[in-house]
Amino acid sequence: MPRSLVRYAQVRRLGTPNVQESDTAYAEGRYFEANCLVGDLVNQFVRVVGNTLGVPDVTKVDPSDASKMPAVGIIVQKPTSTTCLVQVTGQTTTFSPVIAGSFYYVGTTSLPVSVPPAPPALRQVVGVGLDTARLLLRSGFGIEQSSTVDGEVPSGFINGVNAVFGTVQPFLPGSTRFYMNGVRQRLGAPYDYTEGPGPQALTMTLAPKSGDTLLVDYRV
Repeated sequence: MPRSLVRYAQVRRLGTPNVQESDTAYAEGRYFEANCLVGDLVNQFVRVVGNTLGVPDVTKVDPSDASKMPAVGIIVQKPTSTTCLVQVTGQTTTFSPVIAGSFYYVGTTSLPVSVPPAPPALRQVVGVGLDTARLLLRSGFGIEQSSTVDGEVPSGFINGVNAVFGTVQPFLPGSTRFYMNGVRQRLGAPYDYTEGPGPQALTMTLAPKSGDTLLVDYRV
């Protein structure tokens, strides 16, 4: 058992009133015990989905589904098939190999990855590599990383017939702002345009005419 988990077990036995100053990180909740599913694995990031008799219920996250994000911690131990120990901050050594200096994200398999998942998946930064064996988990797990593209001219013919236009990069669903002749268009099927088909297409309800100008802002 890693030394950090040994110290955690000792703190649990002693109880908070007897925790030493050097054990503050453990007393303040660096780890927490939780109920998990049989299929949840060590090194997978999890989210809280409920509470049973005062014990949090967690299950693995899925960055491709916004309703199953964000992660609150990583499973570092499974004492039984349906219980686990979740680490929230600090150095973890259960995941390897790690690339020193690289940012880590929640991957599509719920494991840490050094390359962010492609849009429209959410990109949540969860830590940075210290060396080949240590991943430093960051605080502030609820933050997703994204960047913004402003004032891009979408591809596609403006001829009064074509209504589908493309962006250079895949965009996060719901993040587009589409402008025709400087006027922002309303998103949604009953209105001016819809996102799709696909993560790089915008479909206008009425095809713009020759001479119209189009611009789009979006997040990736």
